[in-house]
Amino acid sequence: GEGDYDDDEIVAVFAAGGLDKEEAFKAMSQYEMNTGFRVLKIAEGNEVYGAVLSKSTEPSPMETLQCVFCETLEAAGAEEVFYVNGIDSIEAATDAYQMINEAWPFMQYIFPHKKSFTKFELALAGNCINISLKGGVIKKYYMDLLTPFRKTGDSKGRQLLETLEIFVLDAGMKTSVTAKLMSLHSNTIQYRLKRIRDILGIDIMETTVIPGLIVALALERIEKIVKAL
Repeated sequence: GEGDYDDDEIVAVFAAGGLDKEEAFKAMSQYEMNTGFRVLKIAEGNEVYGAVLSKSTEPSPMETLQCVFCETLEAAGAEEVFYVNGIDSIEAATDAYQMINEAWPFMQYIFPHKKSFTKFELALAGNCINISLKGGVIKKYYMDLLTPFRKTGDSKGRQLLETLEIFVLDAGMKTSVTAKLMSLHSNTIQYRLKRIRDILGIDIMETTVIPGLIVALALERIEKIVKAL
């Protein structure tokens, strides 16, 4: 009955899509055995929603270091997993679900190579979706950051913009990963990144530059979808 949950604390809320219910539930039972956490869950079609509960107030360091839960569900075949930790009230859980539901339709477009999302990706996506829908001057500021690529003649500029998009949003700003994702040689990517730096006139690795760049590139991806609708 109700009493079972009295001492439990919510560690995180989650939502996952593209799952076979039985596979998912099996994986979660295994996860419960491995971690000592409990998972409250409901399935709707191929989606599973729920909360991870902890007996004690101390979440296991393993869980906080990396999203073991996300990996468990990915291994069970999930197409996307949203996992929001640091939940300390029902309000916070409700807010997390609202955030997940608003961002969900856009996530695979903003991060096509990623399956698991934390509140950090959700914060970024929520912000970009908001800017995209509102339009106006803020959106223009961000879109203007990428204007130089639109001026360099069509295919060349597009190619460089795509390289920058993948480098920043998909490859963790690593040349080797970008090369792999684009099936190109690392030298080609390095050459393109140099061209990108010349065109933008800035060092794209600078910490004060990166946030604006990330938002602009994510917006660029959202805009493509919105235009295609």
